[in-house]
Amino acid sequence: VTDEGIEFKIVLIGEAYVGKTSVFNRYTKDDFHKNYEHSTNVGIGKVSHKLQNTRYQHSKVVIWDPPLLDSYDDRILFYRDIDAAIVVVDLTNEDSISFAGAWKQDVIDNATQAKIPSRRITDNYNNAHNECIPIPKDQFPVHLLGTKYDLVTEYGQNAKSSKTMTDFDKCAEQFGFTGSAIVSSKDNDKSIHNTLQQIIEQLVDMKVRDDRKKLSFVSAAHVDAAIPLQTDEQQPKISLERTGIEELDEMLTSCNPYISKAVKTSNTLPVAKTCFAHACHEAMLTEYKNESIIECVMQLKNKLGNIDDQDPIQVVEDGGFLQLVVTNSKNMDKLTKSVLKVFYDEVVASCKEILETCPGVETFLMDVDGRIVAESRNIWQLAILHSKKTEEVKAAQDTIERNRRQIAKAQMLARTSLQLVDKTYQEVKDGLEMPWETHGKNNKMRNAGMF
Repeated sequence: VTDEGIEFKIVLIGEAYVGKTSVFNRYTKDDFHKNYEHSTNVGIGKVSHKLQNTRYQHSKVVIWDPPLLDSYDDRILFYRDIDAAIVVVDLTNEDSISFAGAWKQDVIDNATQAKIPSRRITDNYNNAHNECIPIPKDQFPVHLLGTKYDLVTEYGQNAKSSKTMTDFDKCAEQFGFTGSAIVSSKDNDKSIHNTLQQIIEQLVDMKVRDDRKKLSFVSAAHVDAAIPLQTDEQQPKISLERTGIEELDEMLTSCNPYISKAVKTSNTLPVAKTCFAHACHEAMLTEYKNESIIECVMQLKNKLGNIDDQDPIQVVEDGGFLQLVVTNSKNMDKLTKSVLKVFYDEVVASCKEILETCPGVETFLMDVDGRIVAESRNIWQLAILHSKKTEEVKAAQDTIERNRRQIAKAQMLARTSLQLVDKTYQEVKDGLEMPWETHGKNNKMRNAGMF
């Protein structure tokens, strides 16, 4: 373990008046201001966290709260060198939810990173002339955060509040946000801190995997060197809230390990693809460390060469995914072997884990959710059986709805992971089907003597 901290930049974005500054103040200062003032200046706050990790002991989060980003140039500056973005919406405002997808697309399209990054995030912001390159769309998480949940509960379960909550859940699924959460900046219930902590854990996991890949290229003797990742026992455990009604709590408890599996597997493949892209760059197969998997596979094929019109790499089906079989090992040096090892150990392993896990997760959660709905119809009879008061029953009903949203999100994560496996499968095949030795960037690297 090293005591050198890691620093992440997270930016809050969204429509005006949705509560971005209130989220910023609650997270950085643990404070809430009742009298709202429209933000005209950028807020930058730093929060340190202790980590239970085999590689790092603490992290520093630099969270940015920019004013409304109407100017394209402003957005480019604030989106530079970000590690994650949070799209903030107002749960009492349907319009703010409807614009969430556009904000997500905006940050994905315009996020960049310095080609020669500084150790300090603010250095890259201040150096406007530092050459930047786009951040690949799948290399940083974008979360959806619904604020003012205290107002939703204050209004009660009326038609309007029910619709906005439904719209929020649909938005998270439709636009493929990495994760979503509902919070209250007014209530000091730790919901904002817990949400940011989950994002940080994901970023740390991505960083650890990146370090693991880098160590594998130090020398041939260290090809197998790796930083141990979190074991299943170290993974954060998901626990749905208890209702106090035994029959319902038994079903809810049975969902916990399946939800944990859905959350865990949702992060593995994006990180694995990033590891593979970085490995290809370290082996000088690609010009940038964030190339697409199509580009990486194509340049790997080009590196191995084409002899007697035979493709140097062929694919074979393996557990629902595929393996790369090298038919021409003449040009296979130690770095290329390491690249293939990362593909097998990270990409293939992640895809096979998803294929083995997610269909069962989705089916189980769908079945239990149906049984929860059926059992909830008898909640008043159950309340009499367990001597529950009216307010306790109403609290249990609210808990059931919150838990059902968590179950639905886990099902969405499982489906999204399976879709990503299908996409990755096609990307690998597309890379192998690209014309051999025709790509300009790769030829320039070869002509420069890099191969």
